[in-house]
Amino acid sequence: MPQKNIFNLWKETISAKPISKDTFKSMHLAILHQALQQKQTEQLFLIQFDIQDFVLYESKGHLQSITSLSLPTKDMEILWLGFQFHGKSTFSSGKVTGPDTLFSFISTTDNQCLTLPSEKHWALFLGISGASKQQLLTEFPLLRAQYEQQQTNILKSVPLSYSDRQSTA
Repeated sequence: MPQKNIFNLWKETISAKPISKDTFKSMHLAILHQALQQKQTEQLFLIQFDIQDFVLYESKGHLQSITSLSLPTKDMEILWLGFQFHGKSTFSSGKVTGPDTLFSFISTTDNQCLTLPSEKHWALFLGISGASKQQLLTEFPLLRAQYEQQQTNILKSVPLSYSDRQSTA
């Protein structure tokens, strides 16, 4: 195998285009072309998509400092399902979600704000309101029980398997 001389290596290095990592392209909601993409900070990327009773919201980044993340609000209460892929999120109540978890919580017309530590972060949120929220609570009695007996805005984890669903027929 012939060795390249140092001049050719230097020339290839200088002429090579830098690799631009587009964080938006690596996010789940990037396939939704009508979704709103925004950079909250240099390290935090957000994608939001609203359709009828649903809000899809994804946040991703490698944070260098503690960052505040405000979830979208509507004029009504929203039931959120959160998927935390990397990092942690801290609620104003002090509750902390860990990586690789699924959690649910309620937000009203007030702004639901999460605190993100300085680390790798990636989360996907599904907000459900209106008639769709009522249908979801009807189909999942364990989730409905947590919703009706809530003492804080953060609900306990419940299984979402087929056997736990009620028939709505």
